[in-house]
Amino acid sequence: MLATLTGCFSNYGRVKRNTEVTQAFVANRVPSNYNYYYWGRTNQPYVIIGIDPDYHLQSRIWREVKPDTEQFKEMTNWVWSETYYYLNYPRGADIVDPTGKKIGMWYSSAHWAAVKMKDDQGNIMIAPDTPWMLGTR
Repeated sequence: MLATLTGCFSNYGRVKRNTEVTQAFVANRVPSNYNYYYWGRTNQPYVIIGIDPDYHLQSRIWREVKPDTEQFKEMTNWVWSETYYYLNYPRGADIVDPTGKKIGMWYSSAHWAAVKMKDDQGNIMIAPDTPWMLGTR
């Protein structure tokens, strides 16, 4: 049974909290070589991610944004948070593959995400855990 469960999760990475990533987004000093995407509204995104250029995001929910723009700076200032109800504010995290290798950066009030490695060519999928959008929290 353990082998079956291990096999099911072997293609999944995770987000791992990192205060340095939080500081990088707050100070607008994110790596310029990453590809950046947001999910949500342009004036108040739910999540902003940066992906190492060796990896390719496979999803229709993410929209690209350039890090060296005023739009990006404004987005990082207005990432959605639940401060009134849960004292939950945007935090940074590393996006890591199943072996723990950093493949990107995460900035959001959402605590979790499914990070799936689709194949050996660097194709990945990232799905934020957002139960608050469905009213299940």
